[in-house]
Amino acid sequence: MTETIQTFQQLVDTYLNAIYEGDLSTLHAIFDPAADLRWQEGAILHVISVSDWLEGVKDRRPSKADGHQRRDFIMTMDHADESLSLAKFLTRTPTGMFTVYLTGCKLVDGWKIVSKIYRYDLL
Repeated sequence: MTETIQTFQQLVDTYLNAIYEGDLSTLHAIFDPAADLRWQEGAILHVISVSDWLEGVKDRRPSKADGHQRRDFIMTMDHADESLSLAKFLTRTPTGMFTVYLTGCKLVDGWKIVSKIYRYDLL
């Protein structure tokens, strides 16, 4: 299980670095093409494909480009077995705070993010 913990931790770190740096090629590589992203607004659940999300992310200016420090905190990681893990973390941006849950699975081509559920709160 130690290898699972280390590998999933690396996947989460890779995600956090890619978001901070605006590295779309890395984000494409670490998400499974069938992955989805979910968030709630009021009583409405929104679901989009990872490809649609990445299309929107490409136009977002990364925090690193504006000289902001990377500020995130991994709150918990849970490992169901050798091929399924979940991470909860907080990421602070200049305007708000993301609470993110990433689900990762060990697939044929390695560990991939298969789901992202998040909440964004303005500061």
